[in-house]
Amino acid sequence: MEDAKRDFSDLQCPGINVINGCQELDKATKAFGVSSACKTGVMFSTYTTLASPGKAKGKSRIEQIMEWVGGPDFDGVIAFDECHKAKNYSEAKNENDDGGTKVGAAVIQLQNALPKARVLFASATGVSELKNMSYMNRLGLWGTGTAFNDFDDFHKQLDKRGVGALEMLAVEMKTQVI
Repeated sequence: MEDAKRDFSDLQCPGINVINGCQELDKATKAFGVSSACKTGVMFSTYTTLASPGKAKGKSRIEQIMEWVGGPDFDGVIAFDECHKAKNYSEAKNENDDGGTKVGAAVIQLQNALPKARVLFASATGVSELKNMSYMNRLGLWGTGTAFNDFDDFHKQLDKRGVGALEMLAVEMKTQVI
């Protein structure tokens, strides 16, 4: 967050407000809504906060973020840095699974709640197993208009075709212009 503030200053964009997560929104929320100091800008949130089941002012953290961005018509950017922290997501798993699954579920929930948002997945950690891509539903590799009905179909088909299919997937993803 401090790096972002410095970078905005270096780019001569000092008017961009950098918000330190939902906790800062909690502090800035008055009886009549969020103070003008926190109405716009760039918000940083940890994955732990995003996945936390706790309520703030009667709303989940994702509901709070949804309200802050203006609802499902938001067409800005959601950047998932260190996105590998959302791995282990599976629709078949239950609530008692590890934090990675809860983080993955929160990442999926946010993507589904903001269908017009642009999504960036960034990580220096490579995908070690195909199953760890399940939260990346915005890549357009499975679902409506693709050769695969859902992630499970995508995973099953590529998995049975081996390393060659994974290499072709990597080549395909590098050549796509989105």
